[in-house]
Amino acid sequence: MTALLAEAGRTLAGSIAIARRDRDASRYFDLSTESFWRSFAAIVFVGPIYLFFAAGEVRMLADAGLPATSGAPSAGGIFLSVLVTLGIVWIAYPFVMFFLARMLGLANWFAPYVIVYNWSSIPVSLLLAAPFLLYALELIGKRGLYTITLLTFLAAFIYRWILARDVLHAGGLTALGIVVLEMPLSGIVAAVVDRAFFG
Repeated sequence: MTALLAEAGRTLAGSIAIARRDRDASRYFDLSTESFWRSFAAIVFVGPIYLFFAAGEVRMLADAGLPATSGAPSAGGIFLSVLVTLGIVWIAYPFVMFFLARMLGLANWFAPYVIVYNWSSIPVSLLLAAPFLLYALELIGKRGLYTITLLTFLAAFIYRWILARDVLHAGGLTALGIVVLEMPLSGIVAAVVDRAFFG
């Protein structure tokens, strides 16, 4: 666990370096074959962050005045569905990207891309979850949630685009398409999981 924490710390610095367009950002990442599989362990850190999204959903239900007895999802169900969705997407996205990278002639950079993508998901998730945590703590209202979420989403979108360009070596439009791919994939998985949990 200590080694995992150390690697998470190094890759956090690397993720920041990528955002700053540092051409030597790769020095913060271990791009070996072993590291490819080890990078999936980043979900240990991402998982707890995703609970902030669930906490925000729970508050939305409370604000809407929907008690558990009305058939609305329970807090426990929401937390579990969010984690299940994360787990499925965590595996599904690299699986889809494996075939897509081969189709686009980018297979040589697939492994480094997944390594950096997985580890950089920690700060990206923190960025995206921050407004939901603030909302759950009642520090901001719905308007603040929507405004900040839009800004953080745009920042995350641009960051993922930079990642696809600089690490996967995709062209500008191709990188844009790759980033856009994430949204329907995550949305479809979330919809299926929600339907399975809540009907």
